[in-house]
Amino acid sequence: MDTAQQIQTASIDYIDSENDDNEEVLVDYSKENDFMRDSKNPEIYIVKVMKSDYKHTKHHKTGNRVYNSLHCCFFCKKFILHIRPHLRAKHSHIKKVSDAFEDKSGKELNKLRAMGDDMHNRNVITEKKGQLLLLRRPLEQFTATDYGPCPNCLEWISKSNIKRHQSRCISLENSFGVQTKRNLLLQSDVASGRFISSASKFLKDEVFSSMTVDDITEVAKSDVLIIALREYWLRQNIDNPLKRANYSSQRMRLAARLLIELQKQTSEECSMTMWDFLQPSYFDSIVNAALETAIPTFDDEEELKSPSNCLKLKYDILRLVNFKWSFLIKANSSNEEKKKCKNFLQLMSLEFKNKVTKLAYTVLIKRTFTKTKEIPTPSDIELLNRHIHSQLTTCLLNPVKENYRKVRCKPVPVIIPNDCKKPLAYIADNDVRQKVGVFNDNKYLFPNSVNGATRSYESLKTVCSELNLEHPENITSVSMRKYTATLSQVIDLNSNQLEWLCKHLGHTKRVHKEHYQQMSGFIERVKVSKLLLVQDMNLTSKFAGKKLDEITFEDVLSSSKETDKTDERPSITNTPSTSKLPDGYDSDSEEPKDKKRKPNLKRVRWTSEQVKELYKFFKEHLDKKTTPRKGEVLKISPTLHFLSQRNTSKPLDSHQKNGCSHYIILK
Repeated sequence: MDTAQQIQTASIDYIDSENDDNEEVLVDYSKENDFMRDSKNPEIYIVKVMKSDYKHTKHHKTGNRVYNSLHCCFFCKKFILHIRPHLRAKHSHIKKVSDAFEDKSGKELNKLRAMGDDMHNRNVITEKKGQLLLLRRPLEQFTATDYGPCPNCLEWISKSNIKRHQSRCISLENSFGVQTKRNLLLQSDVASGRFISSASKFLKDEVFSSMTVDDITEVAKSDVLIIALREYWLRQNIDNPLKRANYSSQRMRLAARLLIELQKQTSEECSMTMWDFLQPSYFDSIVNAALETAIPTFDDEEELKSPSNCLKLKYDILRLVNFKWSFLIKANSSNEEKKKCKNFLQLMSLEFKNKVTKLAYTVLIKRTFTKTKEIPTPSDIELLNRHIHSQLTTCLLNPVKENYRKVRCKPVPVIIPNDCKKPLAYIADNDVRQKVGVFNDNKYLFPNSVNGATRSYESLKTVCSELNLEHPENITSVSMRKYTATLSQVIDLNSNQLEWLCKHLGHTKRVHKEHYQQMSGFIERVKVSKLLLVQDMNLTSKFAGKKLDEITFEDVLSSSKETDKTDERPSITNTPSTSKLPDGYDSDSEEPKDKKRKPNLKRVRWTSEQVKELYKFFKEHLDKKTTPRKGEVLKISPTLHFLSQRNTSKPLDSHQKNGCSHYIILK
């Protein structure tokens, strides 16, 4: 289909406010240049901003103003250029419209205009085609996902400005307080229809099929808000097809466990849903249920087995309230229900942190002091690698069904050793996949029995169980990252090499040093102990300016013996029990100390031969009256005759060369 055929021509009715007869004028936009299409979905578009100095009656305007601001009437669902004259002429008999015209501030009329635009835009988002009506249209590039309605006034604005818009929003009630930008964006996405309240086909096919069949799953599948929460997490991890179903399932089951705890605290256990509990009257029950979900121990109520559940539930509860509020907005429900949602959000920001999350953070911090972070031992790593290498070299590549899962040849960002190339090429072969019954839709190199991939954690544990390792429980993907990060300290990588390692491991330098890198026992015993010995033996002045690797234990011990011979240590037994303080020791004023004068330097005038020699090498700089660079002076200084006649047998060190160079430059 041609682009011109894809354009949805808009017949726009508008009433010119200057016409007394309320004549309706039809305007047709049918040129492709009049539109700006969505960069991700070309079927969604906006009309470009057009400005003019003249009205359609060819009268000159007072300024260069936009003349194609389109709006959708909330009542007749038509495109209108001048919405206020249209409402007065066509819908003044409606009480809501007549009350809006009585408002002298004009806020009620702006709300009616925003309601019509929001109604039309939500239909466009649902159908994924049509024209969006924005409060401020972009001039260069347009992406529909960057725009959404304000949760309060329903004006469609840029999401990046949604927080700043709250300071001048016409529908904002200050009694609700200022919400975070994250909550505002979530409410905007739900109000625009980007999140649905019922389970989508994508959710049913990918997530519901992988959930554990139990009572928690049944509760999660039957609750509207929990399904909306799962849609949110599924789309948040849309770029991670391997784990997005697991992430979404975990958050959905956690919310379902919270709902089950809430139902236990009421008389009717199964009749109330999450929608019914998300109101201020049940806030204390939600606090208690969140703590119960974190599984408090019997010995100490302040000790939680799973404190991270409280932290996750805090943000998920906020999302659930935002979902409920947005559904009320779309359903045009009463303001009383909307106020309950806003008041509940205020309670969450005021009391939930003090009652729940503070306790959870305290437990987590306390555990960091007692938890030992073990990394694999080098002998276990060596034994594991030898076993894998021997298995790869001796395995028979026969098409046995139980040894293979579904596969598709796909490049992966890993370094493939030579001993792995042949087995990988074999399991990626199309004929082998068909013989073992691998689905054609599977895109993974190591598949499972369905459309997913085999978990590397389980494969690694299976191999470790077959070997006689010292600590097989320490060999995991995370501990191997920590082992590599700790090993990099011993090898002493430079900045560029450390950057290469971080890119290979898939994280940044900050994450590498804060979370994965641990103190190596070798570094602590050898390198740090040198520093402590220098400190304890008062040898700082001798090793000043040296690198830690340049200091040997022999130097430290030999220096300590020399210090022991020269030091005169007072005997403790001969020390008098009482001693007098010197005169003036306790006085507030301090006597001025005599400053040592520097010895006078004997300055020697340069001879005429030396001056001629300098003119010979630095003539160009002297003529231009410029200072030679340090590198030029150091390069020429060995050839200077008067420097070679210095009365010393020692060579110039770096400090003396710098001083000599500076002296020549000054002369």
